[in-house]
Amino acid sequence: MKSYFVWVTAMVREYEDLIISGLVKKGYTVGPASKDHIPTSGTAGYASFVIALKVEPSETDTDASKVHEVVCNVLKEKKLLYYSVLVSTPADCCWRAGNIQLPEPSPSPSVPGAKKSDMN
Repeated sequence: MKSYFVWVTAMVREYEDLIISGLVKKGYTVGPASKDHIPTSGTAGYASFVIALKVEPSETDTDASKVHEVVCNVLKEKKLLYYSVLVSTPADCCWRAGNIQLPEPSPSPSVPGAKKSDMN
């Protein structure tokens, strides 16, 4: 079976379980892509988390674009918001979540130069 790495950059760490369960329901074998076996990288209070998974589709004749389509469908079906979705065949790589820290107590990032009335 061919393996693929999937990286989803999202605002919420809890998306991890929803993405994994959605892929398993579609017949994928899913595990963490990191050597420390922790699928999500990020720090509380920052604007993003990277969810990095190693997936193996049940179909033998698939490719990265098909895996990408399935991952995006899972995100859409579960109504999850994300910054990016990347799919790749195995390679030597590393990753880190973003460095945008959210101001306290705001739960969402601000838009530079925007007035409160512009954010509706």
